[in-house]
Amino acid sequence: MTVFMEVFPFLTKYKGKFSFITPPSWMFLNFYEPLRNDYLSHYSIESLLHLSRGIFGADFGSVCTSFSKQYREEPTGTYYKLVERTFQEFHQSHLEILFLKSINNPNFKFDFKRYSKEDIDIDHSDDGLKTVYTI
Repeated sequence: MTVFMEVFPFLTKYKGKFSFITPPSWMFLNFYEPLRNDYLSHYSIESLLHLSRGIFGADFGSVCTSFSKQYREEPTGTYYKLVERTFQEFHQSHLEILFLKSINNPNFKFDFKRYSKEDIDIDHSDDGLKTVYTI
């Protein structure tokens, strides 16, 4: 995983995009701090989806991250942390609605703990997690 993360930026043109699906370890372990610092000082995270366990049949979490090979002083991206519930608990159409609502409204919040597949709509919740963040 780390080899790909170190090589892909060199294979990408300036202002181009590159993405990974990886274990989340690179985001938290001290061992990966130099890699994180390099990424945050040279590239911009366009989107990050932190998934719970069981994705792709694996017994560990996954992170889908998309980067731009362009550093921006105040990058804004879309970040989801779907670890309150397992990914399989969400209806696919609800994930699409959540994504579209958060793109259109940077202050949109959703309470993942109260989610039910029987919900008709994904509504804003003041008690929820903000879905769009600036790093």
